[in-house]
Amino acid sequence: MHMLLQVDSNGRQMVLRDPVSLFDGSLAMEHAQALHHQVELAGSLNDVVRLEHTEHAPCIVLQHNSGSDYSLKHNKINAGIRRYENYSAADMQSRWKSARLRVSQRLNDERLYLVHCIDHMMLSWRRVDEALKPLGAAYPAIRNDEHLIEHSGFELSEWTLRALEVAACRALYALWLDVGSVLVAVSGTGSMAIRGVWSIAKQQLPIDRELLSEAITAWMKRWKREAEAVDHNERNERIQLGADPEFILVNDQQRVVSATEYLLESDSMYVGIDALWYRNKLIHPIVELRPPPETDPNRLFASLYRLLKETATAITDKRLRWLAGGMPVRGIALGGHLHISGVQLTPRVLRILDAALAIPFAAAADQNGAGRLRKFGGLGDYRRQFHGGFEYRTLPSWLVSPALTKAAIACCYIAVLHNKELAIQLKSADWLDDAYAGEDREQLHAKALDMLQLLSKLASNTPEYKLEKAIAPLQHAIRQRKTWNEQDDIRKRWSLLEAGEIDKAYT
Repeated sequence: MHMLLQVDSNGRQMVLRDPVSLFDGSLAMEHAQALHHQVELAGSLNDVVRLEHTEHAPCIVLQHNSGSDYSLKHNKINAGIRRYENYSAADMQSRWKSARLRVSQRLNDERLYLVHCIDHMMLSWRRVDEALKPLGAAYPAIRNDEHLIEHSGFELSEWTLRALEVAACRALYALWLDVGSVLVAVSGTGSMAIRGVWSIAKQQLPIDRELLSEAITAWMKRWKREAEAVDHNERNERIQLGADPEFILVNDQQRVVSATEYLLESDSMYVGIDALWYRNKLIHPIVELRPPPETDPNRLFASLYRLLKETATAITDKRLRWLAGGMPVRGIALGGHLHISGVQLTPRVLRILDAALAIPFAAAADQNGAGRLRKFGGLGDYRRQFHGGFEYRTLPSWLVSPALTKAAIACCYIAVLHNKELAIQLKSADWLDDAYAGEDREQLHAKALDMLQLLSKLASNTPEYKLEKAIAPLQHAIRQRKTWNEQDDIRKRWSLLEAGEIDKAYT
């Protein structure tokens, strides 16, 4: 038997018999005591733990009006609803813009879709008009074994449906909601804008009860599998990390050079080229490293170093500078995306990654690269991947130096491997938004150091990888208020140039 527990404004525990009522506002609640054979439950949220290992497991707690702290624990979802209820329409639009989401403006040939989501999964979608009147049937989000949405044969393509899920889930995430419904405008070319969000409180939205019931049941079964206890060794074996960090090539006239001039005929499957529009022209300046995923974080670093050496052999012009970071050249944003598998994607896991990665790297970032944040780098930026995991996309390119690369890999690995321990020790992540905004640099540095100290402590539980040593240089740099320099040629830091070549390249 599965239970969804809801907590009212007085802190009383209530059981929600019908999960579908999350999406139509008819919150039919009864005291948990009535379903638990007269077992009396006190008002404290901690009493829910007593139910977690009974025949009723899993118990999923929806913290409704019981406090403003966003709990990071796995079984407590939607804990940010109190914060959401205090947002004005202007507040919500501001938060969506901070998350790099498009809002409000009318799109060409647009259609409106109402999307129901829970725990970063789209359950169903349907086309509606501006008054939310249905203009078609509701459709389920059909998924493959890797949890990716598959083409359903309905009016939206597979790619559009996957983008629709990301847009809707990120709109909820920006408002600290884990459960809710989102109105998304989709243009004829696939562009999207967020038009509205509804929480689980007092709403009347068009839903298909049977469809939603099946979708939520499938979600709860998956939730139960993830919630089951897993020992440390098993977690260690199933966690895999990959990456696709980027850098660009710049000549001695400070002009961006297309990577195709050197890498187009390369037969490497692990070094790629990305294109972008720059000054109204399609160019291919970005070099992207794509090492195979690894269970050992040190082997991932070794793979990246090997690929950099391989690339240095292919790019023979020593006068070019290799630049990484956030935006070393105005208009060209670079990313240091990390691919993660072996842990379920949830808003709580994303917030832990934001705390463990986005905050320390924001504290150490070159402020000259802050232009990237106008379009990219929002908290909780992600994309599901074909391997069944997901890609964490918030960070700029950390290829600036070996030390930063090691720190990014180590912090990510520890955060994912020990996400349950981090959830208990962090308790809440309410400070994330303010710290990441960076307006108070002292707060940002303090939170970054707190996180790195916590990660370093947890790293001692995985002594075989010696990850504390990988974190220490980043800690030192932040204590010293040092930042990286995006104009430095990364080949110098990575020792990819001989002494004579360095003289030749910089004279």
